[in-house]
Amino acid sequence: MKGYYKNLHANKIQEINMSLYETISKKEMQAVLSVRKMSRCYYILKMNKLKILKPEVAKMLINTTFNEIQLKGLKNIDEKALNFLSQTPAALDLGITSLNVKHAKILLQNKAALNFSNLKNIKTAAAKVLSLYQGNILEFPALTSIQPRAFTYLTAFKNEFLTIGSLTKSYL
Repeated sequence: MKGYYKNLHANKIQEINMSLYETISKKEMQAVLSVRKMSRCYYILKMNKLKILKPEVAKMLINTTFNEIQLKGLKNIDEKALNFLSQTPAALDLGITSLNVKHAKILLQNKAALNFSNLKNIKTAAAKVLSLYQGNILEFPALTSIQPRAFTYLTAFKNEFLTIGSLTKSYL
């Protein structure tokens, strides 16, 4: 998330790297959440090999102090887990490969940043919903094709930073 670090005033980055895990239990997540955040740090949870995120585990992330949660290996997610995940105050880096309108609407709950690491194309209806996103950053780094109307909707995004494939729009 290139733009998310821009105005970072903290002087350290604290990372919990769970990238070897393909699934995570409630008990394992409790152990992760027991780690104390250092003061004045940018706090990242990386679970980039995770293939399944159970709703009860996603719910545990709602009130965490993570600044960023990376789930780049998560290709699919059910609506209940996505709903819980979207309520976290953290920036989300999701590996989902398709995005429907219902999922896009759920993701509007997140107010930090959204990065769709593996999304290669986006439907016009989902782009229209995401144009209303209120977070500061909206990124689609993997987009390889986009319909003209979907592009128009996404460029209506009014907040700080938008990336569409290799195209960048910055409001600074």
